[in-house]
Amino acid sequence: MTHVQKHFETTCENTADYLLLYFDQQLDSFVMADTSIILSGIEYKIRKLIDENLSLKKTVADLHNEVLNLRLHEKELILQNKDLTEKIEQKIMADAFSSEKEIEEGRKRIQALMQEIEQCIALINK
Repeated sequence: MTHVQKHFETTCENTADYLLLYFDQQLDSFVMADTSIILSGIEYKIRKLIDENLSLKKTVADLHNEVLNLRLHEKELILQNKDLTEKIEQKIMADAFSSEKEIEEGRKRIQALMQEIEQCIALINK
């Protein structure tokens, strides 16, 4: 093997080693860049999840307060319904007594008119 051939072989080996080293470094850079992008994406998603979690916690607290307010309103309406039911029952009772009084007064009036008619008939018959 000549000196030129040996030099060419050595140069080729060195070039191959250099290329392998270069591509290995490029691959490492690519993997690191890819890993960095993936980590940035994960961090972004975690921040979004944290924000969404806080928003949902606020929504839950607001809904809890709304439920409490609705329960208070329900109790007020139940008391109001009970009060109105009692007033209706009192009105029904008052109307019933009023009707009975009117009926009784009507009977008395009819009896008085019948007595008057009987007196008129008695006068005519005399």
